[in-house]
Amino acid sequence: MSSHMRLGAAAVGAFALVAAAAGCGGGGSGKAELASHPSATASSTSAAASSPAASTSGTPAGLRQFYEQKPDWAPCASAGDSAAAGDSPAAGDSPAAGDSAAPGDSEGPSDDPKAGFECAKIKVPLDYSQPDGETIELAVNRLPAADKSQRIGSLLTNPGGPGGSGLDFAYEAKDFFTQNIRDRYDVVGMDPRGVGQSSPVLCEITKRMAEVAERSQDPEAASKLFVDGCETKSGKLLNEVGTDNTARDLDVVRGVLGDPKLNYMGVSYGTVLGQFYADQFPSHVGRMVLDSVANPNGWPADPTAQAQGFETGFQVLVQTCVQRPDCPMGKTQREVMDKFSDLMEHLKKAPEPAKGDIPPVTAEETLGVLSQASYSEAVWPSAEQALALAFKGDGTGIRAMSGEDSGGGGKGDEPEQEPGQTASPGDSGTATDEPGDSGAATGEPDESIEADGSFQAIMCRHIPPDERTPQAAEEGGKEAMTVAPFFGEFVQSTLMRCAEWPAPSLTNAGRAIRADGAPTILLVANTNDAATPIAWARGVNGQLADSVLVTNTSGGHGFYPMGACTHKVVDDFLLDDRLPGVRTCHDRNPALVPSPSAGATP
Repeated sequence: MSSHMRLGAAAVGAFALVAAAAGCGGGGSGKAELASHPSATASSTSAAASSPAASTSGTPAGLRQFYEQKPDWAPCASAGDSAAAGDSPAAGDSPAAGDSAAPGDSEGPSDDPKAGFECAKIKVPLDYSQPDGETIELAVNRLPAADKSQRIGSLLTNPGGPGGSGLDFAYEAKDFFTQNIRDRYDVVGMDPRGVGQSSPVLCEITKRMAEVAERSQDPEAASKLFVDGCETKSGKLLNEVGTDNTARDLDVVRGVLGDPKLNYMGVSYGTVLGQFYADQFPSHVGRMVLDSVANPNGWPADPTAQAQGFETGFQVLVQTCVQRPDCPMGKTQREVMDKFSDLMEHLKKAPEPAKGDIPPVTAEETLGVLSQASYSEAVWPSAEQALALAFKGDGTGIRAMSGEDSGGGGKGDEPEQEPGQTASPGDSGTATDEPGDSGAATGEPDESIEADGSFQAIMCRHIPPDERTPQAAEEGGKEAMTVAPFFGEFVQSTLMRCAEWPAPSLTNAGRAIRADGAPTILLVANTNDAATPIAWARGVNGQLADSVLVTNTSGGHGFYPMGACTHKVVDDFLLDDRLPGVRTCHDRNPALVPSPSAGATP
C-alpha cells in the first residue's frame, strides 16, 4: 500500500481519469505480464562496445557541454535505503561515465530489484533554445551487460504513459527482457522530464476543491481547478515538458552513454517518443523497436479510437471466455453482454455492495477495473470471476481488483503500466494540512494534495490547438459514446483538461511522422490490444518512410512478453539487426488459449 495520502472516491470523482480509457499504457502493464521468459537463440555475432568519441558527432550547436558531461554513476539505492534511486555521491566515489560495474556489485539482498543497477543524474537544458540558461536533471539508471565481451551497447527504454517511470520499467528488466538481451546490452531507463525523479509536474489540489468539483458535476469547472493547481505548483515547467524536448533529452543521454546510435525499445506512448526521435535525429537511429504502437496522427486527439478499442477489447475478453466450457460469466457472448449492460444501468443508480466493511462498487470503478484488465491477458480470468460475482449482486471481486480494501477509500497497489496516467488528487504525491480559503467557514485545515500532472502535461500538447476547446471536448465525448457506449464516457473529461491546459500544442501536434533517412524501424503489436488499437500500428507502418510490422493474434497490451515467437522477433532484430522472417505470431496466454507450438505465420 502506498504511503501517499489518498482521497476517497467521492471526493476525487470529478477530477479522476480512468487510466486505460485516457492514454496508452506502458509495456509490462502489470506484474502478471512480466513473468520470466525463455531466451531466444544466442547470437554468435560479436560487437564491440560503442565509442564515446563517436557519440558526439553531429552534436547540435551549443549543446556540446551536455553531450560531453561525465555523470557520477553509483549503485542505485536498495529498497531499504533512504536515498532516492537517482541520487549519486560526489565525483570520484563511483566509476566514470562509460565504465560498467558488474551486475551484483551493488549492495543489498540478491532479490533486490535494484541489485546490479547503477544510477546517475544527467543535466539537460530546461529550454533547448537557451542552452546557457537554466538546467534540469534527468534521473537515469542502467543494468550493465552481463557479457562484456559481446556487448553491443546501450538499450534505452520507455514504458509509456505518458508519465510512466523509465526507472521503474528498467528495474523490471531481469523479468521483462530475455537473458540474451541482458547479456549484450546495458538496459537503460530514464524518467522523462516532468516525470518521477526528473523535475516532475505536480499539481496542488485541496480536498475541499475536489469535493466542490464533485458536487458541481461540471467537467469544465473541475478541469479548471485541476489545471490551476498545476500552474500553481509547476508553472515554469509546463511549456518545456513535451515529447519534442524528451526526444532531445534522449539524444543527450545517448551521447553521454557513449553510443554512436540510439538502440531503443519504446512501449505504447514510448512508440510516439521513438517516432519523434527518429524524425528529429534520423542519422542517430540504431535498432529501434516500437511495441504497442500509438499513431501521433490519431492519439490522443481522435475521441473514438481508444474508447472503441476498449469496447472491442472487452468484447474479445467475453468471447474468449464463452469459448471455454468453464466460463463463469455465461454461455454466450450475447448473454454476458446483456448481463453487463444490466449491471451498468444498476450501478449508475446505486453502487454494488461488497462483503465486509469495504466500500460498495460504482459503475466508474467497474469500467476502470476492466480497462486495467485489458492490458494483460493474464488478468482476464480474475476479471471473469469478478464480473460473475457482480452479476449476482456481489461487488467483492471488482473491489479486490480495484485495490480498495478498506472503508477509507484508499487505493492499494495498482498495475504499473500507467504511473501518472491515472493522475488524480490522492493518486500520487503527498498531503499536508494547510489552512485554505475553502475551510474558512469551519476553521478546519484543508488537506493539500500534490497530484501527478505528468500525463496531462505531455498528452495535451499532442492535441492540435483548434481541438483544445470546451466545445470540442463536449463534442468528442458525444462522438465517443456513439461508438463505445460503455467506455466512451471518460473521453470528455480527458479532453476537457486539455482545453484548459496552459502550455501550447506542439508544432506538429496531430501530424503523421515519416522519419525520412532513419533505418528500418520494427513495429510490433497485438491484434486485439485495447489500449493501442491495431489500426494505429498499421497506420504508422504506412506513414514511416521505412518500417516493418509484425502482429500477434492476442489481446493484451505489450507484444514482446507474450511468448516464444514474440521474443524471437524482437531479440533477433536487437541482437543481430535481422528483420523478422514472420509477419504474424500466435502467442496467447495458455490459461485462456494454448499457444500453437510453431507460433508464427510467414
